[in-house]
Amino acid sequence: MVDSTWDYGQLTSVQFSADNAGDVGGEYDATLEVNGETIREGEVTIPSDGTSGATFAEDSYSGIGYVADSGGEHDVTLTIETDNGPVSATDTVELDGIDSTISEVDTTFYESFDTCGFELSSVSFSVRNDGDISLQYDSVEIEIAGASRTDDPYGTAEIEPGASTSEYVTISDNIVMDQGSHDLTIRLVLDGDTVASETTTVTTK
Repeated sequence: MVDSTWDYGQLTSVQFSADNAGDVGGEYDATLEVNGETIREGEVTIPSDGTSGATFAEDSYSGIGYVADSGGEHDVTLTIETDNGPVSATDTVELDGIDSTISEVDTTFYESFDTCGFELSSVSFSVRNDGDISLQYDSVEIEIAGASRTDDPYGTAEIEPGASTSEYVTISDNIVMDQGSHDLTIRLVLDGDTVASETTTVTTK
């Protein structure tokens, strides 16, 4: 039997129970996989009367080494190479994934006398992660009036499950538009892929 423990989308420990029918205990090579990907390799000790305990666990220096980047099913498989051949067991865990909310959107517009329109100068908003894995993004894309701008002044931002943060984006190359209401789309992007987005209506002031 295999039982895996997860914390904020990170695999932190794997428990196993095994029976040894022989009179002599021993150490055996073991491989830990998640969704077919090898995560850890090591040894486990099984005494002659069987055992139940942690085979791989997070310590003060490093975790098991697997962090889920999406929801869905994750198969945790432990394979032990015994004298009679490999023996394996799998624990399947369902993760909800990222559940993000972008809210409290506020914009700053300035009237452009050169173009007789309005320029978007900045956008601020809040991001909350109600999922069970971390929300990560390395840039923010703002789209309005058929134009888009990307702001990526920092490394990868990370929002843990249940946490929130605020963002302030300065539009370096102002976007000019007519007076009135416009759809504004905010995208959080990681390695070129959109991981969260929200579209709201804003009005030039």
